[in-house]
Amino acid sequence: MELMIAVVLIILIVIGISSIELFSRSELLSSERRATLQNEVSLVLAHMGKELSRAIGHFGDHAIMVYDEPPTGFSIGIREDTNRNGQIDPYPTDSWVGYRFTGFEIRFYPDAGSSNQRPTGSFQVLANHVVPRDNSQPPDSWGLVIGSNPNINPTIDPNSNFVEVRIRCRWNPAQPVSGNNPQVEMHNRIKMPSVSTLPP
Repeated sequence: MELMIAVVLIILIVIGISSIELFSRSELLSSERRATLQNEVSLVLAHMGKELSRAIGHFGDHAIMVYDEPPTGFSIGIREDTNRNGQIDPYPTDSWVGYRFTGFEIRFYPDAGSSNQRPTGSFQVLANHVVPRDNSQPPDSWGLVIGSNPNINPTIDPNSNFVEVRIRCRWNPAQPVSGNNPQVEMHNRIKMPSVSTLPP
């Protein structure tokens, strides 16, 4: 009887230690993934903040253009005051850069051409864990929201020089949030120079 009690106690101790180890491993994995996502989201917000702070335009010649790209995303073009003289200059003195939100990615196009058009050409992937656009859900559930109102995407107020940007990343964007599939969301209000912006 004593031997059976001892064996049962040993089994319970082993099971307890195993459970603690599995829980610790799961928590460590989730923490590592969350840290990776935080770095990714921070990078995108800092990148967009830097590019938008260079925007140049006015009410009749807008600094930002937004293009719908169904079914999964949209793109934005930003005309930059490259020489920092505070006025619109012809290309290539002032040129356009762009971002594309498509699938699970946010891409940056350092040379989006000489006019307001959808960005094309070479690009850099800034994030690849972004929650995809789902047209059956309201815009505030999408992985990237950019506009003057974070609940309406993409809508930019032509009378404001502030742009709201919100990024939502998930380790596996195609799956719901869980312990091993964490989600990180950050928001930033970016001030541009005194410009006007409006989607086409």
